[in-house]
Amino acid sequence: MYIGYFHLYIITFISYNKVMNAFDPGRAEFAPYGFTCELWNPAYMRRPDRHNEIEVNFVTQGSLTYLLGGKLAEVPCGRLCVFWASIPHQIIAFTSDVPYHVLTLPLAWFLASRPPEDLLHTLLNGNMVAEPSTDRSVLDSALIQQWLIDFTDGTDVIRALALTEIEARLHRLAFQTAEVSLPRSHESEQAVINSTTSRNVEEITRYIAGNYTSAITVKSIAESVGLHPNYAMELF
Repeated sequence: MYIGYFHLYIITFISYNKVMNAFDPGRAEFAPYGFTCELWNPAYMRRPDRHNEIEVNFVTQGSLTYLLGGKLAEVPCGRLCVFWASIPHQIIAFTSDVPYHVLTLPLAWFLASRPPEDLLHTLLNGNMVAEPSTDRSVLDSALIQQWLIDFTDGTDVIRALALTEIEARLHRLAFQTAEVSLPRSHESEQAVINSTTSRNVEEITRYIAGNYTSAITVKSIAESVGLHPNYAMELF
């Protein structure tokens, strides 16, 4: 399955003009990617990756299969897929060599965008979220190609506009979403994430992001947000 010859041609053209990314197994765990919109080569990952960002994948031909938090999750062709990348994730299968798009968005930014509760709950409980059909595949392909250009060659103003579009697209996804491969556990059904919880998670994330080069502890993180260490661990 693929998204039209014209769009595939554009992606192939970009592939020859942009550096292709691939997972570096030597990178430090939880090393941030930051705000990125890039093309990646499908490849087996020798170990799981973890980084405290929301990751968006969009495949234009074939599919990817992740081991996400110990369970299988598929990124099908033409359907925007999102997951929380702090969950260990590792590509274990792919069905096409055509480069795919990857967006990484710091969790603090995502939380500040006030995503709908259902989307936040699903992602923070380790589930992959996917567009339920390919009806928007051509539009999403064009959007992501524009974001790639904006992030690579755009000014600060253009990149800010792209982030506004990404925020709106993720909010739209919340109303059209389907969970893929990873059903909620009994425990996650009970983990209702309300606005207070969301704010606490955001504060914890901001503290970690601002102090990740220091020897921070669970106790120091909990104290920074006025929570008991055990509750902070359970929450995050």
